Amino acid sequence: MSIMLCLLIHRALNGRQSPTYVAELLQPETEVSTRHASLWSANKNDQLVPQTALKFDERAFSVATTVAWNSLPTEIHSIGSTTTFNNKLKGVLVYYILQYFWTADL
Repeated sequence: MSIMLCLLIHRALNGRQSPTYVAELLQPETEVSTRHASLWSANKNDQLVPQTALKFDERAFSVATTVAWNSLPTEIHSIGSTTTFNNKLKGVLVYYILQYFWTADL
């Protein structure tokens, strides 16, 4: 998960300083089709991840940003303040790192 990618999406979704192409890439799962709207993840403010044909395509910016955003806990998605979002995001990152080291066989 990348902090900068998640911060870019947060700024784009909240109408703050972000490039216009980032906002154009985002598609909420609820707006795509009735099939996606019925998913349990549609209530989490997740973004639709573009389908890829190759493993190499999964590193594309449009895919990496939405995967990073969707990997965040649901309660972080609704934070409006960029400063608060950034602080919570760092806390989540520390939690993931600690969880990795606790479960890793050293």
